[in-house]
Amino acid sequence: CQRAHLQHAVSTYVKARSATERCTQGSEERMTADAAAIQKLELVASLSAPLAQISTPGSSPEDLPTVLDKFHTARDKHIFRLLASISLPNHSPQARVRVFEELPKRTNRLGVSTASWTKCLARRTAMGNYVNVEIITHCILLAQEAFRDGDFQVAMVFLNCVKMAVAIFPILGGNKECFGTLVELFSECRGSRTAELKKEIEKSGIVTILSGILAAAASARSVRINKAAISSKTSSGCDVGLDPDLQSELVRLCTKDGTPEQARHAIFTLAALAKKDAVKTTPDCVDEKEKAIFTQVLKALTSPSRLSITTDSKGNSKLLCALTTLTAIVECAPSIFCSGTRHEKAIRFTLETVLLGRGHATDEAVECGSDIETLGEEDECDRSASGNDSDPRVSSSRRRSSMKGLGKSGNSM
Repeated sequence: CQRAHLQHAVSTYVKARSATERCTQGSEERMTADAAAIQKLELVASLSAPLAQISTPGSSPEDLPTVLDKFHTARDKHIFRLLASISLPNHSPQARVRVFEELPKRTNRLGVSTASWTKCLARRTAMGNYVNVEIITHCILLAQEAFRDGDFQVAMVFLNCVKMAVAIFPILGGNKECFGTLVELFSECRGSRTAELKKEIEKSGIVTILSGILAAAASARSVRINKAAISSKTSSGCDVGLDPDLQSELVRLCTKDGTPEQARHAIFTLAALAKKDAVKTTPDCVDEKEKAIFTQVLKALTSPSRLSITTDSKGNSKLLCALTTLTAIVECAPSIFCSGTRHEKAIRFTLETVLLGRGHATDEAVECGSDIETLGEEDECDRSASGNDSDPRVSSSRRRSSMKGLGKSGNSM
């Protein structure tokens, strides 16, 4: 979207001009900074509307370089503060109205052409009446309300509007209120108890569209760090801000019951949130945070039963989901994917079995044994995500694995 690019260009120019003001007058450093700021202003002009040919009686129209020079050398710093207030997509409608009211008064002294160009720039930079932070917030709340009333079709209508806006302006879904509501709705969808309700939710596609919105919004999410939580003995500094329940559900989408599209979205969400949380605490934690999450996912997805082609369509669907998830990990965290030996299994399987068609496993005993290994690794992945070793689901799966092993031993005897 051109407006998103223009907003970024305006924000970059205002920052560059502000940096110029901090340099010593007449110094080489100031001249270099000023040249860089003018270059950014030219980019702003290229993304804005063409200059309107306006002239006053007794004077000829001004050309664009003259207008940009007058604008750049304006002494009224409030002009640039007003533009900076609308250079981010999450500005309020009130900020937009204030800019439209005050900017013409402050640019009149720069001449008719410069004032007209600045006014046009502000209108093209500011968010409109139909797509802004308030509209998107209301759409998310209405989607949650419709979902709770069981009207999934109406919820999808609102979520599609949110998806379109967040794809262009991620920060609209990344603020505290919007992102928190999206996480609540995602948890409600994933936490449905009855099988019939789960089927309806799966059929509606709400989880898929929600996972996509979360992936886009997570990249722009503003994480607030609770210093008391960091100093607490029961929590690690790297875990601040990333909700354990959300992390657990996203990991389950990757390793158990998610579609390929949902799993890909989940990986991008986990990567973005892990980086945001780690940067806000200690920069050295970034790799460790991602490694703690993705290592467990890799362990579950590179088991022999996951990396195998079978005649069962359900098994092949899981294989497709696993390969899609691994691809997303390579895009988000290639260094983590290449550490250890797990990545070698995935690469060898993709090259030799999928692409070259070699070594298709048909031994039922191997498949049965590998299923037990997969079950144990998936349960370990769940424990790591939830931080609870006493999960009854894990204990029951362990007992099942042990009983299968004992049965095999008895048969061999």
